[in-house]
Amino acid sequence: MEGMTRGELAKRTGLSKATIRYYEDSGILPVPDRIANGYRIYTDNYLVKIKFIKDAKSLGYSLKEIQEDLQVLSQEMEPET
Repeated sequence: MEGMTRGELAKRTGLSKATIRYYEDSGILPVPDRIANGYRIYTDNYLVKIKFIKDAKSLGYSLKEIQEDLQVLSQEMEPET
């Protein structure tokens, strides 16, 4: 599986590993898959979501509002069955 560790994601986004963990624990970011050695593996999709979070925060939106927006966006992107 292609992806990056939490440390790599932190470097690429400018967030701390603790902030990424907080966003996961709070439900703002989905919990990532794990690979065989137990490491969490993050896809490029996390880069997009974190950019959205950072941009929305810079515009004054609360984390609760951002979480709600991300949930709506993810539901709209799910394929219809």
